Amino acid sequence: MRGYPPAAPPLRADLEALLRRLRLPHVRRHAPEVLATAEAQRWDPTEVLKALFAEEVAGRERSALATRRAAAGPRSSDGLAEALVAVGARATVARGGSSHRTRAPRTPSPATAA
Repeated sequence: MRGYPPAAPPLRADLEALLRRLRLPHVRRHAPEVLATAEAQRWDPTEVLKALFAEEVAGRERSALATRRAAAGPRSSDGLAEALVAVGARATVARGGSSHRTRAPRTPSPATAA
C-alpha cells in the first residue's frame, strides 16, 4: 500500500524571521518542501538556492500580473464592445442597409481624373 510522503518539517523560527525581514514570502512558503526534497535527493546547495529563487521570481510575477489586472479594471470586451456593435447594427438597419458593412467603391478625385 502506498502512502503519501510525510509532510515537510516547518522552517526554524530564526530562518523564517530572516526570510520575513528580507521580504521573501514565496521562498518562505516553498522552503520547507524544497529543503526536504533537497535533503532526500542530496542536492547541491546551489540547486537548492536556484529552486528557492525560481519560486520567488515566479511568485512575484504572478503577484505583479494580478496587481496590474486589478488596476486595469474591467476589460473592454466585457460589454462595451458588444454594446457598440449593437448600436452600430441598429443604426445601419434604421438607414435601410444590411447589418453587414461593406466598403463603398472609391471615386477618383477631380485632380487625378484628368
